[in-house]
Amino acid sequence: MRSSWLILALSTIVSAQPTLRPRGPYDWSPTLRNYYEAVGSHIAKIRDTPSFPNPPACDLTSATLPSAPSPLPLPGIGLKLAHVAIGRGTQNYTCSNLTAKAVPFQVGATAKLYNASCIAATMPDILAKLPNVTLEYAIPNSNDSLWPANIDFSGIHFFPDVTTPTFNLDTANHDYGIVQSGKNASTPASSDAVKGQNGVGFGAVPWLKLKAKNGTGSTFSEVYRVNTAGGAAPPTCEGAAGTSFEVQYAAE
Repeated sequence: MRSSWLILALSTIVSAQPTLRPRGPYDWSPTLRNYYEAVGSHIAKIRDTPSFPNPPACDLTSATLPSAPSPLPLPGIGLKLAHVAIGRGTQNYTCSNLTAKAVPFQVGATAKLYNASCIAATMPDILAKLPNVTLEYAIPNSNDSLWPANIDFSGIHFFPDVTTPTFNLDTANHDYGIVQSGKNASTPASSDAVKGQNGVGFGAVPWLKLKAKNGTGSTFSEVYRVNTAGGAAPPTCEGAAGTSFEVQYAAE
């Protein structure tokens, strides 16, 4: 096991919600407009640096863990950040019946992960906006890049059982590693977190600190899920599309 930790970002929307409407080249939502304004500001600053047009170094030692209103525990002593990813996928729930007395039960999640390490090292303010922005786009097909940041596919997230969130970062192009983990700590998302697609939903899933399970041969020691957007289930099962449903989510 490496003495290292991960930051992962994911995004979610209820599958029963409408798909994204077609958008003209300048028909941007406030979230997308804010993102492109921030990107434009960074481009202007980079153009004024002596090293332009060479890209800045992707040094993760300069990256920092975002702080929640009620902070998560810090990474373990001696650990170093190894990879930062944006995830785009679904939180998965089941209902015993479709009445107001039944409460959705989470059975796992699936997501595609995209390498945001260089953005974390050089533009952390842009990274923090990406979970909100990715909710406005469909999950990429196959292993395509994640729009609008155009960052590369770096792995998948899934649950082999309801207590073991797993992150597999070994792909045809890179072997970053794999971790099978369990929840170590949780804290609510910030009050202004995006609730879901177009701002409509039931809230952002909590921020998490996960730790590798013993005996799993995990490459990484710890995983953080931060800057979440969407993903929470409705308070009851009344009106759900079925006894099993998905809520798309994003996080860093």
